[in-house]
Amino acid sequence: MVGVRDRGHLRKGGTTHPFLTLQFLTDGRYHADTALFLTTADAEKHLVATDHLESPALRALSLDDLFDVVARHGLHFHQARQTGVVFHMISCLTEHGRVGLTAVGNTRAEAQALYERAGRILLDEAGAALAEPALGLS
Repeated sequence: MVGVRDRGHLRKGGTTHPFLTLQFLTDGRYHADTALFLTTADAEKHLVATDHLESPALRALSLDDLFDVVARHGLHFHQARQTGVVFHMISCLTEHGRVGLTAVGNTRAEAQALYERAGRILLDEAGAALAEPALGLS
């Protein structure tokens, strides 16, 4: 994926922010003896995260656009399932074309798929926004 750096995973030493996000959202904890993150119901959770999903095209999206994209594509974190995507560093979107995201899944594969889907959708939506003709007022 273009412009993605610093992907983390609990087993690979993920960053503090995504870990704390996972902990806050699920009220779970990391078990060093098994190298697993478990919720209070002993459900396994995995994350893939970045603070640098970056592309000049992302500047075409406003914060309202980002929220619309998240809602339209169902990218938000689902509290009942305790899976989904949480976006952060959103204030960098319009100026720097950068956003952070943490994807939470029940398996490593699910977290990775959510991460890739979210990045792909954001970049596709940004590309579509760039391709739209500007509305000029005469």
